[in-house]
Amino acid sequence: MRTFSRVVVGAILITLAAVSCGDSEDGNEVPKCGDGQLDPLEECDDGNLQSSDGCSHMCQVEAGYQCAGEPSVCDGLCGDGQMFGQEGCDDGNTSSGDGCSQACGVETGYSCTEEPSVCVTVCGDALVAGNEACDDGGDSVACDADCTAALCGDGYVNVVAGESCDGTGETAICDSDCTNVVCGDGMYNASAGEECDDGNLSVGDGCDASCRLELCTGELSTGYVTNGSQYGSMFDVTAVTNITIESFDLPYYGMSRDIEVYYRPGSYVGHATSSAGWTLAAFIPGLSGTNPPDPIPLNLSLNLSLAAGQTMAFYITATNGSYGYSGGTSEGALLVSNADLQIFEGVGVAYPFGAGYGVIYSPRIWNGTIHYCP
Repeated sequence: MRTFSRVVVGAILITLAAVSCGDSEDGNEVPKCGDGQLDPLEECDDGNLQSSDGCSHMCQVEAGYQCAGEPSVCDGLCGDGQMFGQEGCDDGNTSSGDGCSQACGVETGYSCTEEPSVCVTVCGDALVAGNEACDDGGDSVACDADCTAALCGDGYVNVVAGESCDGTGETAICDSDCTNVVCGDGMYNASAGEECDDGNLSVGDGCDASCRLELCTGELSTGYVTNGSQYGSMFDVTAVTNITIESFDLPYYGMSRDIEVYYRPGSYVGHATSSAGWTLAAFIPGLSGTNPPDPIPLNLSLNLSLAAGQTMAFYITATNGSYGYSGGTSEGALLVSNADLQIFEGVGVAYPFGAGYGVIYSPRIWNGTIHYCP
């Protein structure tokens, strides 16, 4: 009895050993996980019994992987938002152009982190990608180091592009062209306290070496006995000596007005109803007096030079309402004069250039003061 039992047990052990070695009783190979061949019930077989490589020790596809072929080749399942195997990124989709390609590789010019992957462009790598407007690897004439186009006024100082400052506009230390404030550079900067900037440091031309308006000593007034009103007045002046007209004072009128100052060489006669040949020299918004009935200075720096004997016409007008003047005696008659300048009677004109009412009022006397440099 004991001898029989030993024989049976031995046979069983021999059979099990044969099966574990992949052999059957008839000499055929028995399906076995890890042999690199896909057999029934096996989802994969990569030729080993190791897990965490995509194909488990039970020959089942592990989560986050996909396997194909014999022996199975397993890699991360691209597009599931999880990174496995050889995936360089996985942003939860299989679209290219967003930093992580359709094959879950990091695209050129991007850096990807986290799961699902978050991909951002690498500004400064000299590769234009994503929303980068440019990428020159740092500041250049056309590109800022933050990969935006080099633009004056963007708040970023790009020295390579010629900027010495950038205050997103005119500031007390920066001109609107992104250069430092320098008196005499021709960039008028009111925020820096400049009253003028004529592009030089000369004196006697209306703007001094500190960019302050020069107080010219010459002036000639027609008076302020206002007894009528219209939008504006046209009148001629003739220089007796060489002078430079700089500014005007206007009568107090009690209401805010936007003022335009035009001039043209020669007389206004024959040109009162057409803007042709006229030059807009100044626009002063919201002009209003603070000490009525004192005249209101325009504080201009026109720098209009007249040689002795030269005539120039002026059209000084409000754009949003009437302004005061006086009735005259004869259009073109000499009104006031001194050793340097003559002012003549002119006309009243609707804005602009008579278009408002279609008529010219004559004769009329412009009320105000002309400031000039002898």
